[in-house]
Amino acid sequence: MGSPESNVRSLGIDIGGTKLLATVLEADGTTSFSRKYPTGRVYSPSDCVKTIRQAVNDAVTQTGDVVGIGIGFPGLVDPRSGTVRSSVILNGWDNIPLTSLVTAATGLPCGIDNDVNQAARAELPVRDADSFFFVAVGTGIGGAVVLDGKVWPGVSGLAGEFGHICIDREGDDCICGRRGCVGPYSGGEGIEKRLGIQPGTLAEFMQSNPDAANNALKEAGSTLGSAIASVMNVMNVGLIVLGGGLAMLEPYRSAVETAARSEAFDEIEADCKFEVSSAGYEAGANGAALQGQEVAATPSIKLKVA
Repeated sequence: MGSPESNVRSLGIDIGGTKLLATVLEADGTTSFSRKYPTGRVYSPSDCVKTIRQAVNDAVTQTGDVVGIGIGFPGLVDPRSGTVRSSVILNGWDNIPLTSLVTAATGLPCGIDNDVNQAARAELPVRDADSFFFVAVGTGIGGAVVLDGKVWPGVSGLAGEFGHICIDREGDDCICGRRGCVGPYSGGEGIEKRLGIQPGTLAEFMQSNPDAANNALKEAGSTLGSAIASVMNVMNVGLIVLGGGLAMLEPYRSAVETAARSEAFDEIEADCKFEVSSAGYEAGANGAALQGQEVAATPSIKLKVA
């Protein structure tokens, strides 16, 4: 194990609707530990704290001491107070002081942010641009604002809720309680719903019905691109980063960029690049681990493995 001065090994936690992913990030940026733990809609705050404590024990056993913990959470988060405001995919998460609970359980300093913000944070070490807008495209749509090399939290810590930009006030219901948000139109769940297929079967449908699937992907991508064009006009950033599974599909990705460029101001789109995320599957957890390093202002605390 390294000395307290040299050890900046940190633990990143990415909480999702079906799993919690924990990774350990070494000083050189490599991942030395990765493990998944089950979650679910009824996954409570106390369940989460127990899982994180177990993940710390598992990580310490495999890699050695860690200096801090970062958490990515799927919901509204105030990173400044370490509080989860709410979640639409996990029940019972209202105004939970998660970082305080985790620190009390592990003895380690802890930070938290929205899961998409953490994925954007993981992009920073591999980008030569220090300001960009990050769009996460998966079951739903998420966003993160990066300015001058830092994820921008906003006044309330809730900046970047791009999936809830309204594109049709009379449109489909959204899980946030509003109507016409871009998420239900352009996310994977919405695409599957319009195709009349079961959740999680889009990849299979693409193999058996490529034309119908491509048309649906292009339509959803164009809708997302229209929303991104508005962000481009407001922010005038030089880079849009597309992450998530759908962003890897060429028909969808091309439709996004084409629509965004056609609807943004000419002068703005001419100076804006579109790139695919390079941080990979563990982006959320690794971005959280970077935050874990940031909050670790005190020397490494050595934990006893239970």
